[in-house]
Amino acid sequence: MGAGPSGLMSAHTLARLGYRNVTVFERNDRVGGKVHTFDGVVQAELGALLIFPDYEVVLGLADELGVPYLPDSQRKYILDENGALWEFQDFLRQRYDAEEIAVAMDNYAKALETFASVGASYTDLHPDLTLTFDAFVDKYDFEPVARLIRSRMVGFGFAYYEQVPAAYYMKIIGSLVQVGESELEAPPTVIFPLPKGFQALWEAVADPLDVRLNAEVTKISRAALPGGRPITVTINGQQELRFDRVIISAPLPSVADFLDVTDEERDLFERVRSNRFFVTVFAVLGLTNRDAWFFDANSSPDRINHVAVWTATSQRRVVSPNFAAPVFTAYQVAEWQATDAEVAEALRSDVSAAGGVVAEVLVQAEWPYFPHVGSDDLAAGFYDRVEALQGQLGTYYVGSGVSIETVEHAARYARDLVMTHFPDRNR
Repeated sequence: MGAGPSGLMSAHTLARLGYRNVTVFERNDRVGGKVHTFDGVVQAELGALLIFPDYEVVLGLADELGVPYLPDSQRKYILDENGALWEFQDFLRQRYDAEEIAVAMDNYAKALETFASVGASYTDLHPDLTLTFDAFVDKYDFEPVARLIRSRMVGFGFAYYEQVPAAYYMKIIGSLVQVGESELEAPPTVIFPLPKGFQALWEAVADPLDVRLNAEVTKISRAALPGGRPITVTINGQQELRFDRVIISAPLPSVADFLDVTDEERDLFERVRSNRFFVTVFAVLGLTNRDAWFFDANSSPDRINHVAVWTATSQRRVVSPNFAAPVFTAYQVAEWQATDAEVAEALRSDVSAAGGVVAEVLVQAEWPYFPHVGSDDLAAGFYDRVEALQGQLGTYYVGSGVSIETVEHAARYARDLVMTHFPDRNR
């Protein structure tokens, strides 16, 4: 259930293994989940956007299905606490001497190698990976590198170094910044160009599958029989269907709303927390750059609600008879108790500090983002316990709650889970 990347990748993989009676239920009127290409007053990505060169599952799907993608040519800068813009390397050189940077690069490379296994799994974690990331960075002594990356991590919705266990960051940080021969390198990314956008990839994946939109799973009942069969799935509170197995890609904290959860499932899923993440597309007066700005000064917990990154788009919005304003997209991690008005005011204040004025908010999306657990739960084997659930009572779990909040990792986990637990019927 769920027609986001993990649900669709599960169904796609099952189809390739020869399974023919696979149904995907999606409560919304579109596929894609947190991949959402908006086509309205403007065309914009309201969810996932950038793809890194090592995203082999996503790029493999695009090549397989003939969905075009392009190199991202947008320049990227870090905005410092004084309002100055820096290239990434120059930002680092302004704060640390050459020896400090060289030592940090070496230690960072060693940490990536030492903890490479977390890229595949959170099980059997080294205890140091349960430290908060700021404590992990202090222990392995690569603070200059971490400082360079911090605004990118917060900008991509992964919250703050002081609050999140190192395992999450070490799973993906190597995709963001790599160690070259003489300096740190930010790998090039690709984008799925509008008007097709990133959502077009998941529409292409969904096209040959049995995907039912506007079909909310309101109840799943698992019979107390060996193997958990049959499983009754109720759609929109009315239609009942029977299945042998069910793969759930819904947010883990919401699973108890429709599934007859066991005590173990309930205990685990209640431990998951998420961030509140806003993506706002707006027309702005007074700013003409064509770049992406990462806000270093807004990448600490005391600056929650403020803009973590914004990107200029290629579009313009007519805001008066004689003027078309450039269109930007801003990303904000917000407090759960903050009002929409407070989040909007933080955006306006950041635009104002940069010399601009928000002329019009064109569209906004709010996501519960980056599901994760705290250090204590991670140390207590949260993911080992989740993996032990896979297949019990005919039920499997995929999605960012069991991997991490990137399209690549969610899709890869779903593919690997299906290939591990479902025999190939083509043989």
